[in-house]
Amino acid sequence: MKQLSSLVEYGFRRVCITFAAIICIVLSVMNYSVVNPAFSEMKANLGISSDQLIWVVAAYSFGNLVIMALSNWLSGLLGRRDYLVITIILFTVGSFFCGNATDIRELAIFRFLQGLGGGGMLVLSHTMITESWPVEKRATSQVFVMLGMLAGGALAQPFGGYTADNYSWPYIFFANIPVGIIAGVLVLIFVRNGSYEKRTTGMLQHSHVRTGLVLSFITALGVAGSSVTMASLAGAPASANPLWSIIALPIVVLPATAFLIEKAQGLKYMMIIIGLLLLTVCCFISYRHISVDTFPLWLVRGVAVAALSLSVCTLTLSKLEGKQVGQGVLLYNITQQLGGTIGIALFSILVA
Repeated sequence: MKQLSSLVEYGFRRVCITFAAIICIVLSVMNYSVVNPAFSEMKANLGISSDQLIWVVAAYSFGNLVIMALSNWLSGLLGRRDYLVITIILFTVGSFFCGNATDIRELAIFRFLQGLGGGGMLVLSHTMITESWPVEKRATSQVFVMLGMLAGGALAQPFGGYTADNYSWPYIFFANIPVGIIAGVLVLIFVRNGSYEKRTTGMLQHSHVRTGLVLSFITALGVAGSSVTMASLAGAPASANPLWSIIALPIVVLPATAFLIEKAQGLKYMMIIIGLLLLTVCCFISYRHISVDTFPLWLVRGVAVAALSLSVCTLTLSKLEGKQVGQGVLLYNITQQLGGTIGIALFSILVA
């Protein structure tokens, strides 16, 4: 396999690689919860209970975690382009079979297959964007990653609900197929295959990685927790977060934060402190059901989540190069998943 000393790209090639990676990130994140609005129709169509529907979500999440643990090894063995194409194929094929499932057992198996593809897509796409930009533009590269993650999470419920209401639940999965094909073609054309030639030292030897991973877990815990408590305050489900606060607001906040971080590296620590304080205030006000207008509260939370997520991710990956980038991305995404899962479970119990 070809050994590569640098994967930094420029011009039109970098634009296409970044676009393909964002598509993969949106698809991966969106499919965590895109089926939730269709649960009623799925129960009637498949003849299953509410308890059995848990497997529809759990199978995808489990597939994600399994493949994430193997992603760095597989990308080194197969090459970054070939491995990403394989994960896109797994995700797309899994989506096709999910849409054609006739019972809960088939659906759970194919959701696991889809999750294997989705988890690999998420980690390698994040890595690919980070590697395609020079180290001094690390904050800028993470803007595209964060936009993909936030867009995927925000679009899941509206898209799933619209598709289930106007078509039927299998089309939630079938919609992934043409988009997955487009992403796969872009990856085949523009992404270079190969692996890095240098071995790397242990990731946790870097103090900024250790600090970033702890903050990543805390951030994911706070983001998930504030979503639950604020939804409870508003008397609406957690999926009803105002769309503008999740997509529109970060479009402004993320580039501004990246600009400040790249101008003065020390500012990312200030952004982290301010973001954590604002998120804590949002959690406290919503948990205590203090009487406030929810609009400015969502506004504050949107700013905090965007600035905090970008700053923590940039801190974690700030000085990594070569194979270290993929390892750092893997650890970052795993801590995000753990923090988010624990946050939702913990705060759901607290507000019950």
